[in-house]
Amino acid sequence: MHISYAKGKIIGGNLSVLASLSGSEYQPNGENCILFIEEVGEDSYVIDRCFQQLWQSGVLKQVKGLIIGNMRRCEPTEPTQFDYSVMQVIKQYTDKANIPVVYDMPVGHGAINGFLPLNVEITLDANTSNPQIIFNESYVK
Repeated sequence: MHISYAKGKIIGGNLSVLASLSGSEYQPNGENCILFIEEVGEDSYVIDRCFQQLWQSGVLKQVKGLIIGNMRRCEPTEPTQFDYSVMQVIKQYTDKANIPVVYDMPVGHGAINGFLPLNVEITLDANTSNPQIIFNESYVK
């Protein structure tokens, strides 16, 4: 059974940058957090490698949920029958971690670039056809 609700503080940012922090003192601690990621211009095999780094470092094993922002130009540049889509790659890891995921948040490198405050507690509801992010605390102090 797949979990559809999660509560935690938002952490994250660009997927390649987050993956490059794996094993360093700057690696994010995913405990009791919701991970937000976005990316631009990476093939799906690179997305898979980044997710594998986050899995091996423990970040994806710790987080309570995942928010997928803009993933612009992130499909195979020369697709073959063996390539996975970015969404297939992400689903593989979220299924393994058994965490809820909300796709296509208009945050990142897209034409519509919304505001997503980091380090704020939210509730993630991925249970419906209309997923929700509910802010549990003020993000303006």
